[in-house]
Amino acid sequence: MDEKDFEMLDALDKTKNITRTAEMLYVTQSALSKRLASIENELNARIVVRSRQGIHFTAEGEIILKHARRAQAVLQDMRNTLDAQRGYVCGSLRAGVSINYSAYRLGKILADLHMEYPHVNAQVSTDTSVSIYRKLCIGEYDIAIIRGEFPWDGFSQKLATERVCMIVNSKDADVPIQDLPFISRRTEPAYENQVSRWFREHDLRPDTGNISLGSIGACVQMVEQGVGWSIVPEIGLSKFSGKVTPLSFADGTEFTRSTYLLCHSDIAELPQMRAFIDIARNNAGR
Repeated sequence: MDEKDFEMLDALDKTKNITRTAEMLYVTQSALSKRLASIENELNARIVVRSRQGIHFTAEGEIILKHARRAQAVLQDMRNTLDAQRGYVCGSLRAGVSINYSAYRLGKILADLHMEYPHVNAQVSTDTSVSIYRKLCIGEYDIAIIRGEFPWDGFSQKLATERVCMIVNSKDADVPIQDLPFISRRTEPAYENQVSRWFREHDLRPDTGNISLGSIGACVQMVEQGVGWSIVPEIGLSKFSGKVTPLSFADGTEFTRSTYLLCHSDIAELPQMRAFIDIARNNAGR
């Protein structure tokens, strides 16, 4: 077995699907299946079984997967140690970034990282903050940028705190919001609870099921088209031309949304991690 085999097993575990794994690794299904059979013959063990629901790791396969991931970690630690001895910043990092943050900030971060540190290999994925956080906790990511409050005992850097606002199209600026459809956004439960609290404190009972979208940008676009009103953080409003009203709770507390950079403490001081952290911090408010 080699590193490509470790990567293949890891991808199979994540996707539970031969076709999707082959697409991820840019190989044919036939080549992937042959390599999997070769590993099984080499180790004299059945690694996976296939069903209509996808693939499932056997008990032997789980043991092999565990050791493959451990070997991956050892090899990466070796590379990090070697990179730290070189005269320039280099090395790899696996980063997970919130979908909404990536839409407005990630491009500039990666462009600056590539320009200032061309030898750093940043493997970046985007997803919901909840999913990114979970994968960070189990070690699938080295570093993450997520929105909202999550418990974390490693390195943590607040990148920004912004106001959460009510937005309506200019032509609907004087229309009572009770008379307009509400455009809701699917996000993590903690934020949704804050929105529900604001509704209760302002005696509002909008229908949150008719229009439910997955991103800030989609909500803003709907409002711009005059479909209804919405509640979104300021990060997505730099080009919005309608009416914007920052929100507060009944006790006077501002309704805000924070973005954090989280990293495992044992690798936070690696040169490539510091490079990513510094550039993310410098671009936080842009």
